[in-house]
This record gives sequence, structure tokens and C-alpha cells, in this order.
Amino acid sequence: MIGVVIATFGDRDRWSPLVQRAALSVDTQTHAPIGRVWVHGEDLASARNEGAAKLGCERPVGQDRAEFLVFVDADDELDAGYLEAMHAAALANHLRPAIYRPSTIGVYEDGRTDDAPCMIPRTDMRVRNCCVIGSMVPAALFSEVGGFRPYPCLEDWACFRNLIAAGAGVVDVPDAVYRVHVRGESRNSPSAEMNDTYRRILKECPL
Repeated sequence: MIGVVIATFGDRDRWSPLVQRAALSVDTQTHAPIGRVWVHGEDLASARNEGAAKLGCERPVGQDRAEFLVFVDADDELDAGYLEAMHAAALANHLRPAIYRPSTIGVYEDGRTDDAPCMIPRTDMRVRNCCVIGSMVPAALFSEVGGFRPYPCLEDWACFRNLIAAGAGVVDVPDAVYRVHVRGESRNSPSAEMNDTYRRILKECPL
């Protein structure tokens, strides 16, 4: 039912040990995914899209195709019970396609960890993203809206906006905990490039 994509770009050797940690957090889930892939590409958007394709439309006849997708950044992890909580939330939601938001817990470079997981406060997705990359999305609708676009940053927000514009709701799943490893060199640190990308997304991914 759920497929998991770990995607990277840039220096593959640098990412390999982190991918092993992320993959272990997926492979030890009590609710096993129907597939877990790591794709290394020229950019993050194309790597994620390729991973989604491998778990969906490109799967041979007879192999299960993912109904839902979870994208995990290579330097992050899923807490125990993550996929089980997401699966339960999807079974309970009979209304319409949805983005399933996990709670998050921060893990810092000095070894500190937040005291407890928390839900990112809901915001208006027309102006700000409140869904982390590990949010679970419906595979068919993800494919319908074209997946991730090759923005240099904020591509997850653009994708979520497109999903909502296509009819997806947003469901909170606090029992699913996404472990965010906070690094100083994040692509999503405030910059002129981020401001330019933000304005592009407002125009190119209307909501």
C-alpha cells in the first residue's frame, strides 16, 4: 500500500552513510512498505519522481503498486510505527484524497533532540508550507499533478499546493513521527534564491 522513496543528488559518496540510516528506519517499520527505493539523480525533484515511478506505473504487471508515497530526505528518519500510523489514518479517511501530515522531532548536529514530537501549526498553504517532506501523499494524484517540479528549493511546498488544488485535503497524523536532522547548510535556509523561487511558485502553482 505504501511505497517509500529516499532521494539524493550531488556527491553520492557523501550521502551513502546517511541513506543507510534512513533506509534502516524504513526497513524496521512494523508495517512493511510494499517497496523502498533509493534514487540518486541530477536534482532532488527528478530523483524523487523517478523513485515514485519505480514504485508505481513502472512496476511490472503482477507486482503491487504503491497507493501512497512517503518521501524521506536522506538525512532524516522515520520513527518506529510511522507507516503503521499512516496506514491507519488512510484507512480511516473515506472522504477524499489527502496529504497526511506527521508530527516532527528535531535532531541537532550537537546530539541534542527535542523533548517531544510536535505538530507543525497549520498555516494557509497559499502563503506558507506546513507539511514536511515525509507527509504521505496519494500516488495516483501525485502522478496526475506531475510530481515534483525542478525548483532549487521549496519544491515540496509546490507539490503540496498542486495536490490541494487537485482536490486533496490535509489530515494530521500525530502518531507518525518524522525525525528531522537539522543541518546548517540546508537548501531551505533563507536566501535570495529562496525568495525568487517562492514568487515563482505563487505564479506557476496557483492555489
